[in-house]
Amino acid sequence: MQQEGASVVELLQQRQAGLSATLGQQFPEMRNTTWQSESSVQAAAQTLTPQMTENKKKVTVCGRSDVCESTVFVTIAIEQTLGSLLAACSA
Repeated sequence: MQQEGASVVELLQQRQAGLSATLGQQFPEMRNTTWQSESSVQAAAQTLTPQMTENKKKVTVCGRSDVCESTVFVTIAIEQTLGSLLAACSA
């Protein structure tokens, strides 16, 4: 269970870092494509930036990820509950 919780936290941290990089670099993957004109990329960036910025604020508070902390908390709670159940069954 601990390994699964750590995997979820790692995935969330990677996604958060990707979101930060995308916003910080103003959507580099869209800008580097040959299929989109500069004006369509600019329009898409203007549309997406406010929502992505708001989502980033929801995930990160004071430089830490509340979602990651919640995941760790839930993992610990599940482990403690499973430990209690196993102890009760073996008694």
